[in-house]
Amino acid sequence: MKRIYFMIVCSVVLLLGAYYVYHESNKNEATPEDIHIEASLKRNLNPNMDHKDYMLEVYIDKKKYSQHMVYPYMPGLHFMSFDAKEDEGFFVPGSIGSAGDDEIKVADTLNKHNIPKENLENGYMNFIGFWSPQEEGSHKLRMYFEADDDFKFSDEMYLVYVHKEEGAFRQDLGWTKLVKVQAE
Repeated sequence: MKRIYFMIVCSVVLLLGAYYVYHESNKNEATPEDIHIEASLKRNLNPNMDHKDYMLEVYIDKKKYSQHMVYPYMPGLHFMSFDAKEDEGFFVPGSIGSAGDDEIKVADTLNKHNIPKENLENGYMNFIGFWSPQEEGSHKLRMYFEADDDFKFSDEMYLVYVHKEEGAFRQDLGWTKLVKVQAE
């Protein structure tokens, strides 16, 4: 009888331990509250990028490490690029592009916040993003855009921060954060 109780107790302890390990490995290391982002769009005054019409300045303050991509949604602005000779203190990504299922997450985030679908090109699937350092701390970036002839500053300019994280068993623990772009 003691042997049965011992086996039951061991099984319960093992199950609780397995649950604890599973539960702890499926917690986000960084949450939306750990990431603060500000963005402002202004006319481009950088002589190195005089072929671009607008400059977007982005400030990202991270309390924790975070793998991510940031996707601008600014109808009427296109051809994002960076200045390789940017002022000191500004981070310059090595590349821009789109990663995996990020476009779906960006589209879902915009849709969730009632961004009109007719403002999105190609059925949502036309997002180009950039990354900033993954380490915690403050990071500043500038990117440059060309504008359509009829571009006007609007209330519908955003950045979508897509956090990437996997839990146990490759479970997607990623999340998104929508940030309003201020026009100056």
